[in-house]
Amino acid sequence: MKQTQQEKAAIIELKILQEKYEIGRRIVTPEGFYQEWFNSLPFYDTYIEAFDVLNEIHYNHVLPPRYKYSCYQSFKTANKTRIDGIKNR
Repeated sequence: MKQTQQEKAAIIELKILQEKYEIGRRIVTPEGFYQEWFNSLPFYDTYIEAFDVLNEIHYNHVLPPRYKYSCYQSFKTANKTRIDGIKNR
């Protein structure tokens, strides 16, 4: 049976939502957020733009809704602290 345009659009929309959900699951931890941010850099013009997109996905996929980091600077500081802790082990 041939799919209608509406069915095709619904399937595409579902795939997009599934990918956002998977990203949302991965960015719950600081390590996961950093890894997704790093992997997304080629798709954005700036580091901040990549950060903002992921932070917004986090907001939309956690309960209660909240941002992972208050701003890009807090993300950088938290990441530096995490990396320094790993180096000092």
